[in-house]
Amino acid sequence: MFVIVNAVPLAASTMVFPFTDIPAVPVLGHLTLGVVWGILQCGLFMATAWWYEARSTRLCDSLAVEG
Repeated sequence: MFVIVNAVPLAASTMVFPFTDIPAVPVLGHLTLGVVWGILQCGLFMATAWWYEARSTRLCDSLAVEG
């Protein structure tokens, strides 16, 4: 699930952004859509990495208690 959640937006941006002018669309001042997309992707990666680690830790902790 971690790979799918992070790979889909990365693949979409890799396929669409190089062939269009979409990343250069200004959003706020010097901030462009490409920069906003990159920041959102980094945030998504950090959130899913935190979720994955928290889930893994809970699974390992329950095994240690039982064993």
